[in-house]
Amino acid sequence: GLDMSQKPMSANEWEDLVRNFCKEVTRSVTRKRGDVGHIAKLLGLKQQSISDMRSGRITGSVVVNIRLFFHKAGIPDHEAKRFLEHPQLMIQNLESPSPLDKLVFELKNLYSENELAAWFKLLISKRVVEKDLGIEVKARMKRVKST
Repeated sequence: GLDMSQKPMSANEWEDLVRNFCKEVTRSVTRKRGDVGHIAKLLGLKQQSISDMRSGRITGSVVVNIRLFFHKAGIPDHEAKRFLEHPQLMIQNLESPSPLDKLVFELKNLYSENELAAWFKLLISKRVVEKDLGIEVKARMKRVKST
């Protein structure tokens, strides 16, 4: 039978989810006292508009929301400009990650960046040693036969 989670969302469901998403992003950049004023000034909007976005009464324009995403990500205007001028940079990063990227993401949750860097360095020096000795020690993932 059809898995219910596979069912495409209705326009209304999308509307609600996107509104809520934008509301949460706005809230996340206006947690501290004075943040609403700071963000309003940054965006050239009235504080009331930011408060309305925080409460979900209004969503704010596409431009405002994209600016808030970049702000939240800590990406300064000059870098944001680079992304916006070259959408392909961003679009390429939206593709499903490769199995290796998924593993690196998983590892980042398990080990500190320092530990991870040390393991990667170890892998690199393993290859250097092998080349010097003219040997190769292989590690392989078992291929699982697909049925």
